Amino acid sequence: MRFLRLEAPPTFRFAAGQYVDVVHPDGRIPLSIASAPWRLPEIHLHYRSTPGITEARWMDALLESRNDLDIAGPSGSIRLQAPLPGPLVIVSGGTGGAQAWSLIDTLTRAPPDWPVGFLWCADDEPSLYLRDELQAMRLPWLHFEFVVDASRSADNRAMARLRELAPGFSSLLGPIAGDDDDLPSPQVLLAGSPGFVYAATDVLLSAGLPSEQMRSDVYDYAPRT
Repeated sequence: MRFLRLEAPPTFRFAAGQYVDVVHPDGRIPLSIASAPWRLPEIHLHYRSTPGITEARWMDALLESRNDLDIAGPSGSIRLQAPLPGPLVIVSGGTGGAQAWSLIDTLTRAPPDWPVGFLWCADDEPSLYLRDELQAMRLPWLHFEFVVDASRSADNRAMARLRELAPGFSSLLGPIAGDDDDLPSPQVLLAGSPGFVYAATDVLLSAGLPSEQMRSDVYDYAPRT
């Protein structure tokens, strides 16, 4: 995992949850902004090279040959609502944790009145690359779980845990959620690859979570027919 810190142009603005495109001569590489807007002009990106992926090959070449990056954006319909209108659940797969980190980083400056739950799913332990930092923050409104399972079957532990948590997510949102029968239904943000997001979507729908409670950039840039 590489942690990139860039100095954005003075006019650059974004909302927590959005992403930028790193511009390569042959195309663009979308990367979630992993920092809060209050950190501007500095923006943080998380990048992991993946063999066999064209965009990763482009990004590797840029990082080897340049000290700066051209970016376009921001883009993405996911924008943190402030203040939160109700509980928020973030379900991330792998490097989808970068989008979650931007939201959490933003909320540290304006702690929400509602609980936030974060379920981070990964193929292996190194993919939970900010696990120690999250545990050290000890934010009273943030509750999180980590699930590691590289299988791609119906018995995948991450999908099984989603079935257990949905539709109310009370055990992930913490003791306040468990004790409050009047707690509004949570909004669920899904972050990660299209394969992960749609697998999670199907599990949540089958568990009774209404589609209108789910949001993801994947629904916009990789819609299912």
